[in-house]
Amino acid sequence: MKKALILTAGTGTRADTDIVPPLKKTIRHARPDRVIFLVSTASEPNAERIRTELELGTAATIRRVGDENDVERVFVDALDALRELRAEGFTPDEIEADYTSGTKAMTAGLTLAAIAFRCGSLRYISGERGHGVVISGTERFLSIPPSRVLAYHDLQLALQLFRDLQFEAARRLLREISPALLDDHSRRLHASLGKLVDAYDRWDKFEHACFKEHYQHPDPDLHELAAMQVSDQVIDRVQKMAAARNPKRTRDWRDRITQDHLADLWNNAERRQREGKYDDAVARLYRLTEMLAQYRLACEHGINAADVDIEGLKGRIPEELRGALAAQRSGDRAKVQLGLRTSYQLLAALGDPLGDALPAGPNKHSPLTNLLARRNASILAHGLEPVGEQTARELSAEVARLARTIVPDFAERCAALQFPWLRARE
Repeated sequence: MKKALILTAGTGTRADTDIVPPLKKTIRHARPDRVIFLVSTASEPNAERIRTELELGTAATIRRVGDENDVERVFVDALDALRELRAEGFTPDEIEADYTSGTKAMTAGLTLAAIAFRCGSLRYISGERGHGVVISGTERFLSIPPSRVLAYHDLQLALQLFRDLQFEAARRLLREISPALLDDHSRRLHASLGKLVDAYDRWDKFEHACFKEHYQHPDPDLHELAAMQVSDQVIDRVQKMAAARNPKRTRDWRDRITQDHLADLWNNAERRQREGKYDDAVARLYRLTEMLAQYRLACEHGINAADVDIEGLKGRIPEELRGALAAQRSGDRAKVQLGLRTSYQLLAALGDPLGDALPAGPNKHSPLTNLLARRNASILAHGLEPVGEQTARELSAEVARLARTIVPDFAERCAALQFPWLRARE
């Protein structure tokens, strides 16, 4: 495998010391195909001497750093040199960085750049020292893979992805981290974070029954995860949402949609807005608008919007509406299933104030009517237009106002059932 070496060249710690011999030895030991020296004005002659004495020729390049006492400047210069090696065809795994000599800023800048670039290894000459220089014949060439630092970095990145609701990206990154590279605290963080990613990802996808299966309270000393914990009461409420959806466990269809289902769907729409996925948020808010009507029909009027008993409505609603409902049946035995607008029309006919939110008729409008019209024109509905942030925010506020008219503690339910670290931010 081909190999490249990038190293800092210093002047030595004393006027009577020569830094060139140990640097020549590290290059011979590394046996690179390509060498880049990072030097200051004062140390450039040492690099020139090494290139000449080792007969490196065009395989070696000398690059002067902008300021040998500025870590940030050296970091940028080192990154430029590493990018040059990559442009020449060297992969990060094929690049070694030697930080044996040079100013503190030069060695620190190269080390940081090599870690950020994910170089294959960091090199350093160790041994018995005299006057600040390793004594000839005692040298030990240490090669340290920066993988431990990178594993810790990736673990912190996975944690941030989790906080930002990027569960699949966090999961992939966690799989790539070897626990063997982590210290004890980080290993426990890695394991606990993996379980939390799976648990909240399932909840976010409405797979409520799987949340408890994957969720585990993290260790108390994992302070990074303190904000991700939920109470046993919340876990129980999530489980009840799952149970209510199961027809084998919920005998009465009127109990299928609960007030917690309404709050949970609104929270999900809010999370999509946080991600900037406004079309997805509006799609959920549209469904919540429909669910509010279904919930009201079931709980207040004993009507199953998924299977309307038209004969049972005789005398309760106008004949023309009964005829319109019957027209939705595709066969003699087919169920009459109500859509969003028909559900609100039925509520209005029953004298329910919720029906006023979507008044029927071509010349009748409401704030919700106008907002849903924008949704209908979106690319995820019937049109080609993307949904903007303003529409999503306005619809979210209007649907929340509507929900509070039938669920007085709707805001409290939403707060209790929102992902805890997001609730803490709010």
